[in-house]
Amino acid sequence: MFGIIIRLPDWMVRHILDWAEGHQRIREEYAIAPGRWRALPFAVNVLTHSRQRYRRNLRFYADEPRLQVGGPTWHWVREGMLAGDEVLANVEKDTAPTLLFTGGRGAGGR
Repeated sequence: MFGIIIRLPDWMVRHILDWAEGHQRIREEYAIAPGRWRALPFAVNVLTHSRQRYRRNLRFYADEPRLQVGGPTWHWVREGMLAGDEVLANVEKDTAPTLLFTGGRGAGGR
């Protein structure tokens, strides 16, 4: 799993995603969490420490609902994993100089 962290064994995640892919109604549903977008109270948001910036973002979302992005669907997670697999399988063939950045905890660190 390249860049997607799910706290289950890889084989189990792939089995669940392959099963969901075969069921149209499930495949297009939000995967596990966080679900569809919803405004959260400032105290529990993880995006910013600035109340002003958070209020401004909520106004943007209210004015332009297309900006409201929820969690990924089962299909999106599966496609992301398959794309990561493809990148890793072909990394030795890539001749372009590449610089990769990873974040602390989001990259699997503790």
